[in-house]
Formats: sequence, structure tokens, C-alpha cells
Amino acid sequence: MKRPLRNNVQLLAGGSIYDVAFKPPSNFSWQGGPVLPNVDIFPIFFGAYPYTAQMSDLYKRVVVSPYIAWLNEYSTPLQTIGYGSFQGSLTVTSTSVLPSPSIPEARLKKYIMNLIADGTIRASSNLYVPFHFPSSLQVIPQDASNADYCGYHGSIDISSLGLDTQYVTFGVLGDISHVAGCGADPLSAIFSTSCHELLETITDPLVDVATFQPVLHGWIDSPTGPNASSLGEIADVCNGGGAPYTFDDGKMYVLEKGWSNKYKSCIAYPVGQGPYETLEGSPGGAVGEEVPVTNLFAAGLALL
Repeated sequence: MKRPLRNNVQLLAGGSIYDVAFKPPSNFSWQGGPVLPNVDIFPIFFGAYPYTAQMSDLYKRVVVSPYIAWLNEYSTPLQTIGYGSFQGSLTVTSTSVLPSPSIPEARLKKYIMNLIADGTIRASSNLYVPFHFPSSLQVIPQDASNADYCGYHGSIDISSLGLDTQYVTFGVLGDISHVAGCGADPLSAIFSTSCHELLETITDPLVDVATFQPVLHGWIDSPTGPNASSLGEIADVCNGGGAPYTFDDGKMYVLEKGWSNKYKSCIAYPVGQGPYETLEGSPGGAVGEEVPVTNLFAAGLALL
């Protein structure tokens, strides 16, 4: 599902982003569809995208981190979610391979299929191809409900290629650093949106196909729960709140949280097991408390 413009985000004094009050779902439930047990990421950076190095670095780190490990609670009787991998990346400097400034989603899907067919990308049922592009371009969604997006994800039927895999997944992630409603801070908006789509791709990869075949949904808000009309995915209910996340070497990013059935809360790693850290004396509270996103920037704490 798409990450919408943050109409449900409360901007407080100084532009800090906090989780807003929401009506918690009774439970997210498995609908019978697949998950991505070991996501295999291959990002495409198109045109003059300004954050290629940062996003490659984040993807490489996050797939082998507690940020992915906690999703094990969304394993199914058929598949067990574990760590992922970073297959590689592609930087496309020439925009002649796709129409611009508007790229129809169907053309983007065809382009990804061509890269699989010529061996540039290795296809598997775990494949996720996030497509990052500059603000000068726009991807036109096939589904009109995805208009006015910060980012969204979907799937591609590649059965015509004659491979063992029927579906691979993709994400649409533009340079939203200056888009009102996608986040108060440029880089945190891009990091959080990218991880929002990653969490949902792993737990509900065939969301677009499931529109017509609901049994192909993975994990969604229970159809009998209080949010039944939304059929939200695990990051939708947490949209608008970022968690400062520190990796082993001290690099810090602000990542989107996802809903945990186990902890009945929006989290970014297993409670008590991950880097839910702030630096002692940093703005926002004592060690162990969440620091508002904007205050991290104000404190001069590097995200890169």
C-alpha cells in the first residue's frame, strides 16, 4: 500500500514529528498469501537522483539488522521471515531508457522485466526492486488511488519470461525531500518512506494483485477489526513516526516503525534487543527515550 502524504501527522513546535494518536488495530492477520522470507534488494537509481550513496548504504545495513529480524513474528505456516540480502544496484544516468518527465508505471514494470531478462537483475520470489528517481521526474501509478503518494509498492507478473518465479516486487520512491506532507526533514523523509515500503513489501508483497484476489494478501489489518475499511498494512498504522536507529558502527538513520502484534505497538526492532537509543544529554529525554526527528538534526547528530 502507498505511504500517503502525512495528513495524519501532527507537527509540533519546531516541526518535530511524533507518532500521533491512532486507533490501534485489534490485530493484523494473515490472509493466506505469501510473504518475502528473505528479501533480496536491488535498487535502481534513475537520472540525477541525489541520494544514491545514502540509500545503497541503508539498504545494505538494514537487511541484516534487527530492523528486519523482528518481522519474524509475521512468518506464516508456509514461510519463515529472516534476514535479507543486497543483490546489487543500478545507477541509470541516461533518462532515454524511460520516458520523462512522466513515466507510466507499466513502462517501469517493463523496464524491470527487461533487466531481469538480460541478466542484470537475478529474479526470485524474494526480489524487491525499489525505483528511486529525482524530483524532476514522476511515475504515474496504474492505480489512481496511489496518486499523491510519498511512496508505494506493488508487484510484477514476470511469468512471460519463462522463469521459475511468477511475481517480483517493486517500490516507487521519488525524491520527496521537498514535498510538503512527506516529512519535516529531507533525508529522514526519504529514509522513513523507503523503509515504510520495505516493511510492507516483506509482509504483504502482492498487495495490488490481492485487490482482485484477496486470498493473496499477506498480513493486513484484520477485516473484522476496528480499521477494517482501511485494510492497512503494518507500516500504515505507524505512518508519521520515525525511530532513531543506530547501527553497530554508530551510523544513525531515522526509520519508519511498523506495527507489532506481539508488542501491540509501533516498533523498529525487538523490544529490549535493538538500538532504540538516543545519546545521553541529547534533546528529547533521557537515554532510551525516543528523540523527535527534527531535534536529531538540531543537535547536529549525523544521519550519514
